[in-house]
Amino acid sequence: MSVLPDRIPVYFLHDDAVPLFFGSQAARFGGAEVQIFYLAQALAKNPLFQVTFLTERDFPPQAGEILFRTMRCNNQKLQANIPPEKSRATKPRGVIIQRIVSLNTEKARELARLMNLEFIYHVSSDEDVVKCSDVHDLNNDFQRYIFDASVIVLQHRGQREILRSYSDHRVQIVPNCIPFPNEASSYNGKHVLWAGRCAPIKRPWSFLELARLFPSEKFLMLLKEDSHYPSLYQAVRTVAELVPNVRLVDAPFFESQEYFDSAKMLVSTSSMEGFPNTFLQAAAGAIPIVSLSVDPRPMFGDCSSYLYADGSMNTCAEQVRLLLKDSDLAKHKGRLGFNFAKEAYNVDGVAERYARLIIQVAGTLGGETVYNE
Repeated sequence: MSVLPDRIPVYFLHDDAVPLFFGSQAARFGGAEVQIFYLAQALAKNPLFQVTFLTERDFPPQAGEILFRTMRCNNQKLQANIPPEKSRATKPRGVIIQRIVSLNTEKARELARLMNLEFIYHVSSDEDVVKCSDVHDLNNDFQRYIFDASVIVLQHRGQREILRSYSDHRVQIVPNCIPFPNEASSYNGKHVLWAGRCAPIKRPWSFLELARLFPSEKFLMLLKEDSHYPSLYQAVRTVAELVPNVRLVDAPFFESQEYFDSAKMLVSTSSMEGFPNTFLQAAAGAIPIVSLSVDPRPMFGDCSSYLYADGSMNTCAEQVRLLLKDSDLAKHKGRLGFNFAKEAYNVDGVAERYARLIIQVAGTLGGETVYNE
């Protein structure tokens, strides 16, 4: 790798992730925000990069090595509040990274143009690439701006297969990550676990249906309210109170791992995901996964740390029953998941892959290639 004359600017555009850097929980955050938090922290430790968040709201100007700069609207045009000493004239070309299709996707494209940056769009769920396959959708929302990115970052090979069916846009696979302990915890399951936002795509009511089938077992829901679906949250809470073996907990994400570590298994009832943090947390806790509709194979391959019901509630119930009856099998599957994911999805390893991608996308400086993989 050639010596770079200055640090490569790396900009993120995601207000909901920022409070996590100041020790508080955001009003709304999910998997994308958590992944941005881990990635930005890891990249900021790399002396090649200067990590900055461009925000709509006012935040403190700095947290550790990470900077926070507000965006202003000037004559209906976006303008990033970057101090004069951060002039781009003598710096290598930087990147702006954006996740979750929204108005921010258009803003990221515009900021990339105004600030002479490369735009990286990072897919947050399978829905991103599925929606893009319908050209009619592209005309109705912000999906079309994904294809203005220099590169689209995908979470797993399944997303690449979907995208390749209708586009040859440049892509790179970089999986999600979480910190892993040095050793797997001992299997000491106390409850069957569900974790996620209370949103229709997560289908929390299916977990309540399962709980009714196993009245002698403890079922625990790490249920986080989604401000977009307040009535669903209240409905799930009301129904859960009628199921005596179900306990609801609203724990902050960074305090939630203990519930995975003490679980018998994780049950996922989502209809669609991308690269769920809950699967990684299950692996970090060395517990098996039972997934109703989201196929874990793109994440875990053939390591046999999971059971997949392929959309069948009956099959899902039988798989839960199997692991409840055979704790040795559950322990074995959990260990397999831990060993596989710790190697593949640890924060430092994934951040290094992202660093290589950023250097590639930043391209050349003075005609000299700064990185070749």
